This record gives sequence, C-alpha cells and structure tokens, in this order.
Amino acid sequence: MSNDDAEQPAGDDARAGGPAPSPWKGRGRRDHSPLKLLGALRGAGVLLWLKRQLPVTYEIDVYQRGAGRTASGNLEGDLSALVSGDKDAAGKLAGVRLRLEDGREIGVDILELNRSAAGFDGTGAAVEAGLLR
Repeated sequence: MSNDDAEQPAGDDARAGGPAPSPWKGRGRRDHSPLKLLGALRGAGVLLWLKRQLPVTYEIDVYQRGAGRTASGNLEGDLSALVSGDKDAAGKLAGVRLRLEDGREIGVDILELNRSAAGFDGTGAAVEAGLLR
C-alpha cells in the first residue's frame, strides 16, 4: 500500500474539505432530533384490549421530533386483568388501544405494567395527525 492509498487522519480530512462522514449515519439508528413538547392531555378514558374495556385515567405528553410527532404517557386504573404474572408481560400485549375522553382512539405500546399503572408510547395515525386540537 502506498502513502497515497493510506487512510488520512481526521484532521487532514477536515482541511481537505470538511469533516469525514459519520460512520453511524444511515445505519438504522433512531431519529435523535431534539424533542419539543407540544402539550399534554389528561383525562378519563378506556383501555381496549381483546374484548376487555378497562376504565383508566391517562396522562399523555405530545412531542414534535423532526417532521413527526410522538406521544408517551401513563395510565392508572385496575390493570390486573392485563398482568399475567410474567415479568415481560408488557411487551407481549398487542393491539392495545386507548379511547380518550373525547372519543378519539390511539394505539398504545405498553412499556411498563403493574396492577394499577402502566407506561406507554402512543402509536398510529391519531398521534401523527396531532392529538392536540
């Protein structure tokens, strides 16, 4: 290998036309754009899973991240019907939805779960379209 083929130190790349490209760019990493809190929703709703309807209170924070929106929050209520005794049960709940006080529904990915509370990320078109009116 000649000196011309040798990899240049980062300092030389910077002088030659800017910093070297990041080795992490484009490798499927999550968007790390800054979050901007847009607002919060609080209310009484219903958690829908399979044929169950569980009354809950909810707190949802809605954020702008890049061009999209994200939501995360907490639920409180009697969630014992969802707790199977499996410490990883939260990750196994599929198709869970939250009906808000005003009747709109959002999908929820349960992240943490116990008999009286749960943490979640909101999913679906309602989150992207904007939960805040």
